[in-house]
Amino acid sequence: MASRKTIVLLIIFAGLLAYVYFFEIQGEKRKKAQKEQQELLLDFDSAHVTGLSFLPGEIVIKKDSTQWSIISPVQSEADKSTIENILDAFTWLKKGRLVSDIPDDFRKFGLNPYQYALVIERTANSDTLMVGNANLDNTSVFYRKSGDNSVYLVPTTLKKSVTKTLYDLRDKSILKFERGKINKILIKNYGETFSCYRDENQQWWLDHPIAALCDEDKIDDMLNLLHDSIIKKFQSEKSNFLNKYGLNNPWLTVSLTDSSNQQKQLLIGKKNQQEYFSRAESKPQIFLIDSSLVAELDVSLFDLRDKTIVSFEQDSVMEILLQYPDFTFHCIRDSAKQWHITQPDSGLAKSWKISSFFYDLQDIKVAEFVDASNPPDVFYGFDQPEIKLILKGKDTILSDLVFGKILQDKIALKNNLTNKIYLVKKQVKNKLSLKTEEFIEK
Repeated sequence: MASRKTIVLLIIFAGLLAYVYFFEIQGEKRKKAQKEQQELLLDFDSAHVTGLSFLPGEIVIKKDSTQWSIISPVQSEADKSTIENILDAFTWLKKGRLVSDIPDDFRKFGLNPYQYALVIERTANSDTLMVGNANLDNTSVFYRKSGDNSVYLVPTTLKKSVTKTLYDLRDKSILKFERGKINKILIKNYGETFSCYRDENQQWWLDHPIAALCDEDKIDDMLNLLHDSIIKKFQSEKSNFLNKYGLNNPWLTVSLTDSSNQQKQLLIGKKNQQEYFSRAESKPQIFLIDSSLVAELDVSLFDLRDKTIVSFEQDSVMEILLQYPDFTFHCIRDSAKQWHITQPDSGLAKSWKISSFFYDLQDIKVAEFVDASNPPDVFYGFDQPEIKLILKGKDTILSDLVFGKILQDKIALKNNLTNKIYLVKKQVKNKLSLKTEEFIEK
């Protein structure tokens, strides 16, 4: 008997819990959500928006599938992120404070007819938001919606959304491409042609006018700037009077080819103050781009070449030999990875000093490439070197460098492993002029 009463009480208790959860807790949540929805300036799903019109500028934008396009007053791609930011603003903009619902008051609020307006077209219907004057401290603006006489005061965010210019709304990409898919770059400037390609190991190489490794950082900088930079001003919607802008015979042309063999080409003409007249071959518009981008693209053969002298993993080095005219510095690493100096003194070496020396060595860059047809070793002083440096691994020579004469403000350097000659900054000699007492542990 007692157990039956317990079961009944449990059923009643469960029912009460269900009532509280569904009607009180969930009910309050629904009421709160409904109230917040009613307070929104506009209630719509941005996915259903098919078009926008900005007045009085008569800028009309339509959506085709996922692509936004400006169809008036020019025909061009729209800036997708700008459009999405405008629509996102309406997901949180509230109606604001009601100030009047009398049509005769429209004029004093700047709403007869309006100062600015935005028409939002959707699949089933549309709304027109009309924006009028700002309040006295310019923190809010008056607005009303088509079909509603109510005038509200809302933050100036609304005005920022509806007063976009044609430049704000249109796509300002100079060239559209995926950086990771570009595998060829062709640059023509001042009659010279430079051609680079990326191999299957993602390594960039020059193949014209010479075969050589590319400077990876330079290639990355060019591609990043071309991808991220924007058009500063649209000069003309048609490719007319190209001679006027220096684009009939551009002094600089950059062509990008991707993995599907699609090509993007940028033509650069005359300078206009701090900008250059340009056009993309696939588009009719003539536009201006910033001189900083042009400076990055106006490259020489030296700019494009890899200027690394030596490249090695520090952990792979087992022996260091530095020969100077008056003494020899020799250091070896044991199985416990401890460095030991054997010449000119003997003792345990400071590991951090060895690491610092390696960094200085890897940081040496070519200041000038020397043609192989230039004079022999004696001309550069390699027969009586200032410094001779050899790094050895377990079973191989990792680096074999000879530093010769100082020529003006540079010092000659020969890489015996590649048989190439370079000129580097003369300050390099100071960094490699080691003093044993600085390396040996006391």
